Amino acid sequence: MKKDLELFFERLLIDSEFRDKFLKAKSAKEGYELAKGYIPNVSFKEFKEGILITDEKMRKEKKILETMNDGDIFSTSGGSANKLIARWK
Repeated sequence: MKKDLELFFERLLIDSEFRDKFLKAKSAKEGYELAKGYIPNVSFKEFKEGILITDEKMRKEKKILETMNDGDIFSTSGGSANKLIARWK
């Protein structure tokens, strides 16, 4: 996947305002029309492939998170949550 397309999809994942703009699209073509200004050198075909790749990655990550317990999540985040909870007790 082209680097600018990867950056576009990463921004969609982390920037809710940016994402909300694109969630209004009713189709991949409409989404592409909205995105063209951000990814000028990406074809519609590449954009659609990027959507599928990003969707697959998100589904895999969601499955992993669903199988993790709180302890796994806390330890993955460097244990900082454990320290905070210890201070709350």
